[in-house]
Amino acid sequence: MNQKYFEFPCLVIGIPGSGRKSLILRFVNDYFVDDAWDWFIHEDSMRKIVSVDDDDDENMFLINYYQHAQIFMIVIAINQQNPNFDEIRNLILKIKRYKDIEDFNSITVILVANKIDRENQRTFSTQELQNFANENQMLFIEISVLTRDNVDECFFISARDSIIKRKLKEPQIEKKKKNFFGKFFTKKEKPKEPKLPDPFPKPTLELIPSTYQHDFFKMMNDKTFSDVEFIINFNLNQNQNENHSIYAHRIILYSRNEVFKQLIDKFEDDSNDLEEFCQKYFMKIRKKDSNQNQNQIENQNQNQIENQNQNQNQNQNQNQNQNQTKYNLSTNQVQIYVEYPYIPFYNMIKYIYCGMIDEKIMENQELVMQILSISDLFQVKRLNLIMKNILQKTQPNQNQNQNQNQNQNQNQNQNQNQNQIENQIENQIENQNQNQNQNQNQNQNQNQNQNQNQNENQIQNQNQNQNQNQNQNQIENQNQNQNQIENQNQKLTYDQRIEGLLTLEIDFMKNSFAKLIRSGSFSDFSIIGCEENKKEIVKAHLSILTQRCDYFKSLSQHQMKENIQKEVIFEDIGVESLFMILEYIYSDRFIPPNIDLAIRENNQNFISKSNKTILELMILSDYFQIERLKRLAQLNLSQTLNHEIIIQALHISKNTNSEFLKRFCYWEMGRNFLKFSKRNDFKKLTKEDKEEIIKLRFPPKEYDDYQKKYGKKKK
Repeated sequence: MNQKYFEFPCLVIGIPGSGRKSLILRFVNDYFVDDAWDWFIHEDSMRKIVSVDDDDDENMFLINYYQHAQIFMIVIAINQQNPNFDEIRNLILKIKRYKDIEDFNSITVILVANKIDRENQRTFSTQELQNFANENQMLFIEISVLTRDNVDECFFISARDSIIKRKLKEPQIEKKKKNFFGKFFTKKEKPKEPKLPDPFPKPTLELIPSTYQHDFFKMMNDKTFSDVEFIINFNLNQNQNENHSIYAHRIILYSRNEVFKQLIDKFEDDSNDLEEFCQKYFMKIRKKDSNQNQNQIENQNQNQIENQNQNQNQNQNQNQNQNQTKYNLSTNQVQIYVEYPYIPFYNMIKYIYCGMIDEKIMENQELVMQILSISDLFQVKRLNLIMKNILQKTQPNQNQNQNQNQNQNQNQNQNQNQNQIENQIENQIENQNQNQNQNQNQNQNQNQNQNQNQNENQIQNQNQNQNQNQNQNQIENQNQNQNQIENQNQKLTYDQRIEGLLTLEIDFMKNSFAKLIRSGSFSDFSIIGCEENKKEIVKAHLSILTQRCDYFKSLSQHQMKENIQKEVIFEDIGVESLFMILEYIYSDRFIPPNIDLAIRENNQNFISKSNKTILELMILSDYFQIERLKRLAQLNLSQTLNHEIIIQALHISKNTNSEFLKRFCYWEMGRNFLKFSKRNDFKKLTKEDKEEIIKLRFPPKEYDDYQKKYGKKKK
């Protein structure tokens, strides 16, 4: 049988007196030649040669021994007088320095604990030695050279470990296989799988903050379509006529306040109890004369239509007519005289319009009281509750000031009492001194004892008074701290209540304005939607449309056919999308079709139909110049868009300048590139679109080609 020889230079080092030489002599059967031996180890049909060197005297410091050795035996005695590992650590550092290594992965280092026959003299425990060896990547064994316990195993273990580490270093060469004819053949190696990169992130969209409340606040200050004028009898600040009048809209007052609703109903019906109702609320109402203006406006509108049909080139006459009829007021204007201060009444009307309150009001307690009384009279409930919370919020500060004044008075009284007590004590001391001078010769001992007792009583009284004052001050400080904490908590609760009432008011405002779409009350404009020979007429209000939509605002400022006829027609626009955009204009709500059930049931037809409705809404919002609604529609499509109409959505996004939807379509088609690349409508895309989609392709082409060629084939 073939034998293979391994030669391992072994260096035995350690602490002097640990039995290094005895270990070597015992291993070679007490045969000693110089300081080095060669010995054969028979194991696994192989003959291993171990070259053993002893680091006697000056040799342990020679670099040559350290550099050529493959096995290092560090010998330590378990009964060492100074039980520490400092010398062993120095030897470990020498090995690493001379071998130019950082760890012991390539060489064998074993910690040999000698003299286990002297168990009663042990200074190192087995566990300590084992832990130290593990920390420094060393083998560990305990031996006794005297009794020859584990001496041979010490060298065998070291040789085995060195053989294993040497084999790991040697490169493994695979044997070539032979084919049927006995010739060698090589199999092509499978290339490495390409690294799959991170997927491209989904496009994001930043929403525009809502301007709903500010739009209705601007509507309140706009006189263009106002049909109600509040005339204030007196003004607290100035005497100008502008400050005496507040312009409003009947539709807002009617839908937002019950008192104004009853007033308008009684005025329209010419009720008998109208005057009594007005006196109850300190108001007078009358109709503003506008019949002549109405006839003039109607005649002008008819002449303009005829002139536009006959001669389109008469620009001068048309411009004059436009300037005359640029702001057409409603024909049924109303003037309401009220006997209230201007600022509180103005803030109540502002709250009815937009649900907002100025922060400056909270600092003026008198103004808060006035708004509280007016809101209570006109039944503006949530405004009334807000004013009450503002008043309650300011009361804790007043109570705190009162408590501070009371505490100051108490401290003054206590100081006065202390002064009185001190004066009494001084008087007593003077009287006692006089009595003592008269009876010095008779009762000296008695007087001394009495004086001592009196002084002790006085000191005790003073200490008691001081302790009482300290306790009272501590109690007062604790009460003040508790009051401050309670006041802070009350302020927080009041602020939270005010915020909650304001948010609740916005919801009620949205609900009340949303009802105007279906009711058609006080409407002055019509929006007509046509879809598949079906016509739907929606009654609207120019006062709201012009403030919430730039399209209707520009329409009202120019003398166009739609402005004259007070209607606009949209062809091939679904009725559902038309109501959705009006719902947003009136209530600031975007309510898309609910497709959760269709997604769970995988109803692709319903999903595609709802997606088409949102796409129509996006076209309308772009036409009406409502950017926030257009972004909301894009965001909804990014969550629900069906693959069947994604290319159609891409074309619409390019026509409406919807950058986010365009990037989302690129991203979605890039994620499913193999699926979309087989479709005919995908092949009709422009070169630029295809290039953008290929850039976002995931997984990339290299990965797909590798999986197609080397991936697991499905059975």
